[in-house]
Amino acid sequence: MPGSRIRYDRTGCKHPSDLRKFVGAIIWDRSSGYVFVHKKVLHHTMRRELDTLEGKNRRSFDQSLAASPALGKRWTREDFQQPPVDCAANLIGSTFLWNGCGGVVVETEAYAEFGDEACHTFVRTRARDFVRNEHAGTIYAYLNYGVHWLFNVLTRHESSNGFVLLRAIEPTSGIEEMRNRRGKDRLRDLCSGPGKLTQALAIGPSCHGGNIAGRGLPKQTGFYGRSSQIVLSDTRIGISKAADLPWRFLLKDSQFVSRKLSNQ
Repeated sequence: MPGSRIRYDRTGCKHPSDLRKFVGAIIWDRSSGYVFVHKKVLHHTMRRELDTLEGKNRRSFDQSLAASPALGKRWTREDFQQPPVDCAANLIGSTFLWNGCGGVVVETEAYAEFGDEACHTFVRTRARDFVRNEHAGTIYAYLNYGVHWLFNVLTRHESSNGFVLLRAIEPTSGIEEMRNRRGKDRLRDLCSGPGKLTQALAIGPSCHGGNIAGRGLPKQTGFYGRSSQIVLSDTRIGISKAADLPWRFLLKDSQFVSRKLSNQ
C-alpha cells in the first residue's frame, strides 16, 4: 500500500521495471535511504538517474516521506514527560527529521537534573533555570568546546527531569543536502556523532529554546514513531564525571553509532 515500508532485496531487482509492483511505495535501502519519486521507484544502482531528477521531484519525495504513515505518529510534549533515562531509550528507533533532513535515531544519552555531575544543571544556573521554566520537549542547544552545537531535548517527570542528547542517526532523508554540508560522501560519516549530526542537519543556536514537540512545527520536523527493536545501554562518552552511569543507548547492530559498545 502507498506509504508502507517494504524491506528491499537488492539481489531481486536489476532494473526499475522490476519494481512496478512497488509503485507508490517507499522502499527502504540501508545504503541509500528511502527512494521515492512521484509514482516511480528507482533501483539503488541507478544513481545517475536519481541524481539528475528535477528538484521538484526531490521536494515531492521529502514531503511524501514526512507525511508517510511509515513514520508513525509525531512525538508530542506529553511523550517527553518521562524521566530522561526512559526517554533516551524510547527514542531509539524513532525517526528524527529537521526541515526534511534526518533519519532513524540510533544513539542517545540521558542526563539527569539532580545527582548527575555530567549534567549542565550541576554547575550552571542557567541550565537549572531552563529546566524549571521550560516545557517538556523544549530544545536545549549549546556549543561544545567552542566547536560543535549539540542538540538536546528537555524531559520532565515527577520522579526526574533532565535532558536527552541526540548522538547519532542513520540517514534516510535529505541525504544529498547532508553530504554537501558535511563534505562527506559515505552515509556512515554524515551523522555518526552529535557534532556531525548538527552540522549535517544545519542545527545551530537559533533553535535553542524552541519546541520540537509543540504545535506549529513544519511537517518535516520532529520525532516520529517508536520502535520495538533491541536497545542496548553503555556508559556515556566524552565526560570525566559520572562516567560510570550506563546512560548511553544504542540500536543493536547499527553501523551508524558514534562508537560501538565498550565491551566490543
